[in-house]
Amino acid sequence: MINTTIQASPVDGRSSDRRPSIWGLDAPGLHDAYWRSRGVQCVRRGNRTRLDRSAELFMLIEPEELIVFNLAELTESLVWRKAIVTRLRVVHEHEDSYGERVVTDGNGNVERIERRYRGETRRATRVVLTNKRRIARLWMAATTQRQAWERVRAVVPWSRLDHARCRGIVLQEGDAADERALIDDLVSLWQTPAQVIEGIEEVDEGVWMATGDTIAEGAVVAGPVWIGRSGASSNEVCAIGPTWLPDQEVTVDSPTESARLRHIGEVELSEEPKPERRADARPGYAFAKRTFDVIVS
Repeated sequence: MINTTIQASPVDGRSSDRRPSIWGLDAPGLHDAYWRSRGVQCVRRGNRTRLDRSAELFMLIEPEELIVFNLAELTESLVWRKAIVTRLRVVHEHEDSYGERVVTDGNGNVERIERRYRGETRRATRVVLTNKRRIARLWMAATTQRQAWERVRAVVPWSRLDHARCRGIVLQEGDAADERALIDDLVSLWQTPAQVIEGIEEVDEGVWMATGDTIAEGAVVAGPVWIGRSGASSNEVCAIGPTWLPDQEVTVDSPTESARLRHIGEVELSEEPKPERRADARPGYAFAKRTFDVIVS
């Protein structure tokens, strides 16, 4: 998690309990936009949505989960194994991986010092990765997580099912603090949001804002910073990245003001030449190699 320092005008909504938005997009919208930039469509259980035929991968998640992890860590598994479905355990650890704790007896005397070399788990969840639209539809139609997994399991043989584990960020939609924390992380991780979000522009290195908006004279902004609509209209603003300023004149309930998200098929991916498929490539290799190209882009 990224800790940020910001001084802004009194209308800055970062410290309030209201749900934040940037460019008319709420935290779940920004979450899904980030994954689109990786060629991944998020599919929430119980939430019927159109499955994009251009998606390289479907990430099947629970309705209110916000999850970010490094997909590149799974590249080898996706490329070389024959799994139709990968069940991934995402572990969100506390920031400090090393710590010490003094253990005392009932009289307050020191008995020992315990050292922790691995981060303690803050939260954990499981997501399902697949490139099969049929499996994504089964997940969408399920009413419970158990039912969703049982439906997936019923159509996928064990030999085509893989399990993996990785560290990542696990947050909750609807929790204002979690949603602000997600945006904190996206600002640090995602250097080119215009790759997916239309109607924004980079006005300075790492400084993104709505096209046509301006930064007030006297305001201090140093990227990486995402500036919501009219977020830097006050000359009292001082935003030193990585940080962000929320929308000030629009809300998530105003869809006409929301930025447009490109479909996955419209997202500009790597321009590097793609190697030809080997004649002896195993089934699924082309998809997995394409996923690798998306990741490194």
